[in-house]
Amino acid sequence: MTMTRPIRVLSVIGELLLGGGENRLLSLARSIDRRSFEHHIVALHGSDLRIEVRAIMRKQYADAGIAVHELKSDGVHSSGRLYTKGKLLAKRVSRLVELIETHDIDVIDAHMETAALAGTIAGVISRRPVCVTLYHAQPLVAPSLWRFARQFILTAADLLLTDSAVRAEEIRQAAMLRRPQVCVVPNGVWTPRAVRADAEMRTLLGIPQRPQCRVIGQISAFVEFKGQLVLLEAARKILREEPDVYLLLVGYTSHESNFREGLEQKIFDFGIADRVRILKYPGPIGDIWQVIDLHVHASLFDSLPQAILEGMSLGKPAVVTAVGGVPAAVMNGRTGLVVQPGDAAALANGILRLLRDPALSRKLGDAAFVEYERRYRPELTARKLEACFESLVKRQNWRRASKWKQLKDAPS
Repeated sequence: MTMTRPIRVLSVIGELLLGGGENRLLSLARSIDRRSFEHHIVALHGSDLRIEVRAIMRKQYADAGIAVHELKSDGVHSSGRLYTKGKLLAKRVSRLVELIETHDIDVIDAHMETAALAGTIAGVISRRPVCVTLYHAQPLVAPSLWRFARQFILTAADLLLTDSAVRAEEIRQAAMLRRPQVCVVPNGVWTPRAVRADAEMRTLLGIPQRPQCRVIGQISAFVEFKGQLVLLEAARKILREEPDVYLLLVGYTSHESNFREGLEQKIFDFGIADRVRILKYPGPIGDIWQVIDLHVHASLFDSLPQAILEGMSLGKPAVVTAVGGVPAAVMNGRTGLVVQPGDAAALANGILRLLRDPALSRKLGDAAFVEYERRYRPELTARKLEACFESLVKRQNWRRASKWKQLKDAPS
């Protein structure tokens, strides 16, 4: 059976926040071949645009001309009660199945834990192939019943996608009932573009305009595993030895609501508040990137953070930690410096080395850009995902053809 129309893909995501999963889907939607694919997107949670992070991401989708369908809960809201959660999940699955049937969807493309569960159940009910994108074998905030839901997803989904070989093997090992097929497709990112001038941003951030003043920065959610506390420990040494250096921490509060306040207290306790800036920035992230001279990502645990790839796309020299798939993207001494997670002294020494060796910084930044061009452009990711979708449709068509042949050849 040959498709005579574009393959219809339904991408399912929990909600549109600021994160790698949301940006991966945005990159796919912007880059997918619309001659060969008809792409639909549905968010399970309604986007309350009064919440700033949701409004920002929704605007990015809207500015790209990408429509996002929302499933309405009809007054049923998630709570701690198992019955209520089950009722809400059932409603979401029912509406997903309706969308699948209405648009005659060929492939369900589910992103992250909540969407993975609902999308996989809907795929089983509607008999459509399902691919699921997960960044970790275990969710960072684990519901008590996730271990059962995870086994269902790993067993029932037709294909698992992740962004690094390290996480792919962890996902395979997590499966208890069968060894699932896992494909590594790194996130492709668009090069961030600035809207405001560098001088304007420095004035806004209270950073001196003089050329010798350099900025090191980390862009990430304000959560403990992103390593900002370790970076602050390193900053004590760096700022003491380099008087013309500023530290910029930019991000949004995620599920650890008090973590940013803890960072601010540490900055005050360390006596470095005059040269550390910690903020959220609702404008284009390219405005922030143009101020940063040296990118730092101090994660204690991660897969392959989007900010690292964005920095590579801009040719920024970087000091990062050896977590998840990071060492495969940032090769130590070739496209950046890689240190062990949680080692504030090693982090400080790596940062100081690049601050004091402009030639090495330029060399690493240039090499990082070449590596981005070779592996992490969004259209490259889109082509790999398209190939995954096509393979699932071919497999499904082969199964249907085999079943029809068995029925036709069966004795009457």
